[in-house]
Amino acid sequence: MKIHIDWTKTVKENTPTAVFLYSDQLAQITPLLSQEVIAKLENNIDKSLDLIEFDDSQEKWFFVVFPKTTKLENYRKKGHTLFNRISQLKEKSLQIVNVLPNEEYVALLEGFILSSYTFDKYFTNKDEATFTHLHLVADEPNPQVDEMINVAASTMIARDFVNEPLSYLTAEQFSLDMRALGQKNGFEVTIWDKDKIEKEAMGGILAVNKGSFTPPTFNIIEYKHEDASDDQPIVFVGKGIVFDTGGLSLKPTPNSMDF
Repeated sequence: MKIHIDWTKTVKENTPTAVFLYSDQLAQITPLLSQEVIAKLENNIDKSLDLIEFDDSQEKWFFVVFPKTTKLENYRKKGHTLFNRISQLKEKSLQIVNVLPNEEYVALLEGFILSSYTFDKYFTNKDEATFTHLHLVADEPNPQVDEMINVAASTMIARDFVNEPLSYLTAEQFSLDMRALGQKNGFEVTIWDKDKIEKEAMGGILAVNKGSFTPPTFNIIEYKHEDASDDQPIVFVGKGIVFDTGGLSLKPTPNSMDF
């Protein structure tokens, strides 16, 4: 993740501020605002605008306003809209004050954070990210938000794998990259090469690999929490994002992969 996210207990001066709220929650944030800002906000809420922005002296304010019947996906979309607007203004940082319920708050932040993703690994001249810091204003960190941030960071790693060309991301390179991620994030990676795969009689992998010029690998990824107490592990089985990863079947099989 290219943006730095932190928690702060107070609203900082001279930092653009976004406020997440329902249209009937203005009274809960009035202590933060000048009378001029309150008047402008009241007038714009009456016009049913859902992204309101204006300057107050040296401060820039963004108000993301929702009716209470909005679906969660709309919160994610509005987070995307807010990120695009901040980027257009070339703001380096943003602080967020929230009075929405927790689930809606998490969804809005998720849309904002995921919108910051870029894949510029192969750019000759990389532009420095316009937006670099997100400050979340709260009395204490929110565990659900912290979890979402970790999931978003993992999503961006997966997007990097998706965007890599086949000339780079062979099965062998995928395994090396997974090992590097394990060293960075505290999980173990065991890599089986083709000889080991043959010894284990893993015919499916070997059959699919016949369509590739590079040898296959098989990765065993293990994470053990220091306080883990379960007798049985949770096991996920999947395939890496390389040759023949698969996708939507074009065969006209009724009720198979279509929604």
